[in-house]
Amino acid sequence: MDSVVVSFISMFACAFVVLAVCLIRTIKKKQAVAPKVRLLIIVNIVSVVIQAALLFAEDVQTALMLHTFYLVCICGIRYVALKIAVEVTKYEITNIKIFYFVDAIIALDVLLVLSNIFTQSLFTTQKVMIGNWYYFTTVAQPLVTLHNIVSCGVLMLIAFIIIYKLVGLSPAYYGKYIILLASFTIAVVVNLLYKFLNYAVDISVLGYTVSVVMVYLVLLENKQKTLIDKMLSRIVLKTDDIIVFLDIEGECVFVNDVAKSFFGVKDDYSLVIKQISKMFKLENFDSERLEYSTLCTMSDKGEQKHYDIVYKKLYRNGKPEGSYYKIKDRTIDVDIFNKDKYKATHDKLTGLYNSDYFCDKVEEILKENPDKDYYILCSDVQDFKLINDSFGKVVGDKVLNSIAWKLREKITKNTLYCRLSGDKFCILTEKDKFDEKLYKSIAKEVSMTDGIHYPINMQIGVYYIEDRKLSPSMMIDRAGMAISKNKEDYQNKIFYYDDKIRELKYWEQRLSGELDNAINDNQLKVYLQEQCDGDGKVIGAEALIRWIHPTEGLMPPYRFIPMFEKNGLISKVDLFVWKEAAKLLKKWQNEGNDEYYISVNISPADFYFLDIYKELVRIVEKYEINPAKLKLEITETLIMKDVESRLMIVEKLRDFGFTVEMDDFGSGYSSLNMLKDISVDVLKLDMGFLYKTKDEEKSRKIIGMIVQLSKALDMPVICEGVETKSQFEFLKNIKCDYFQGYLFAKPVSIEDFENKNL
Repeated sequence: MDSVVVSFISMFACAFVVLAVCLIRTIKKKQAVAPKVRLLIIVNIVSVVIQAALLFAEDVQTALMLHTFYLVCICGIRYVALKIAVEVTKYEITNIKIFYFVDAIIALDVLLVLSNIFTQSLFTTQKVMIGNWYYFTTVAQPLVTLHNIVSCGVLMLIAFIIIYKLVGLSPAYYGKYIILLASFTIAVVVNLLYKFLNYAVDISVLGYTVSVVMVYLVLLENKQKTLIDKMLSRIVLKTDDIIVFLDIEGECVFVNDVAKSFFGVKDDYSLVIKQISKMFKLENFDSERLEYSTLCTMSDKGEQKHYDIVYKKLYRNGKPEGSYYKIKDRTIDVDIFNKDKYKATHDKLTGLYNSDYFCDKVEEILKENPDKDYYILCSDVQDFKLINDSFGKVVGDKVLNSIAWKLREKITKNTLYCRLSGDKFCILTEKDKFDEKLYKSIAKEVSMTDGIHYPINMQIGVYYIEDRKLSPSMMIDRAGMAISKNKEDYQNKIFYYDDKIRELKYWEQRLSGELDNAINDNQLKVYLQEQCDGDGKVIGAEALIRWIHPTEGLMPPYRFIPMFEKNGLISKVDLFVWKEAAKLLKKWQNEGNDEYYISVNISPADFYFLDIYKELVRIVEKYEINPAKLKLEITETLIMKDVESRLMIVEKLRDFGFTVEMDDFGSGYSSLNMLKDISVDVLKLDMGFLYKTKDEEKSRKIIGMIVQLSKALDMPVICEGVETKSQFEFLKNIKCDYFQGYLFAKPVSIEDFENKNL
């Protein structure tokens, strides 16, 4: 074999191997352009193989076909290169139809080349001698000029796209695009060189190979380290963080712009390290550590500043290269964190700890101090809702803040306290440090503000933490139970929890759970207490409730009514009483005894759990009774919340025909104001008013004035709780209309009432 041919075969073989290696490596590449680069390499490999095959062509027809397919491959290389240029440069195609036109021109060019097999309009082949070897070379025909124009146009379009991208681009990005432009230029130069020398064997395929390999390297292998270094350098220089670089001797060799401004240096960095240590007080800094970080606080012109400081040593291949400080201003972040933490742990109104944080701290303190004994205290302001309803939320909030200030003023710093919710405050204190007198004084000194005189009854429940397995919330509940048990004790301020209180609580819960069965099993019984006129004649009765319990026996209302008023179950009891009273009135009506009426109570909870108007009207219509015979007793405190809506309901009931009585008039603190706003038919006084003061004579005068006021308003007055003849005579003298009390009759069963009066 001739040495010249061997040289060509060797060059084509080398090109094939290099391209094959590149092709294999593209398989693992994940870049978006990788499939197009892979296609470019494949087409280039095919063109190399065809050129190698041409060295062994033995006839004209075979050579013609191989030259044609080779030229098609070159067209393919240019076309794929164009697509790569568009994708890599993200070229903004303003008119997509132009590229459709380009694709169409290239496709027609390929068809023209393929047609040369039959027409030989582009080129023919002739046999030439290369050394001692025969080779079929091409001879250009006139129509080849058209193909060359298309080829040059595609190459010029590729060059235009790359140059267009370079215009206005940062110099840091020039490298990649200049290399791409150079790679295509090499192919053009080699191709022109081949044509200029008029060489028999088309060696331009080697130029295309070099171009394709360069495209592969720059797009899939080049990591652009220079670009990255430039970008990192600029980032470090212009970042908002303070950056300080040290050499292996610990000398400062570089500071960025922010550091220069912060430390007040220009070119002399020798004092920067000392300034860092002094300003941020890094006395415990260990320069031997590989990495060090801390959050420092410093005062800057009276303002607290917070800085996050990171020190790190740099190594390459196990050898030290230096170190650096990165100092970041965290003042805003720390301030936001502290504010968020404060909001998460403190009560918004009083500034004390909130319940969640208090409970977490209780658990923590108890775990850390297993040998110490503790009390949990829970406070409660009686009728605090009435304060809000009477004087407004602003005044109520001031009362709560006054409690908070008393706790801050009188309780030691080591004692944990919080606002639990509403008017409830909690305290955790060591048993040995508990001072009952101190907490009594706090409870007594809490008062109203803004010149409003209103008695504040603050009570404190105390639970000795005996069982530490309980959750803090359960401990607080037990302290609260101590208050609930002694709610009516107005003299004492401090109450201690014991197991009897818990047993009572469980008893109340059990009783609440039995109410439905009690109603269904007729355990609840309506009792009647007579109401009489001045001559002692019975004119009606008040319906009262008794519970004939299977194990507890006969239970008077004071044992279960207050409990049901708290938990809302009183609504079920009231509804039961209303129905029983209406049923009884219907029975009396059928028996010809319709001169009597029955008074029933409406509780505050009924407004929440019942449609009062709808229920009472439905009951009256069901039993076909006169609504005036089913008198409704309301209290002034019932109206004090949601005044407008509740007054509207009362008016609707009166319009329907119900008689509305105001019960316990005078026991509240806004009776006259309520009397001005609400229309009622009867006032009901409680003689217990006389026993709640030391000056009975003054109380009698007040009762007399109330009766006179009721006469002026054309409202009858019923006085309940009449137990002695002297009371009766006094009430008759001041012209009270009706009477109720033990002097006339105790509450009795329906059967006993009927036996006596019907």
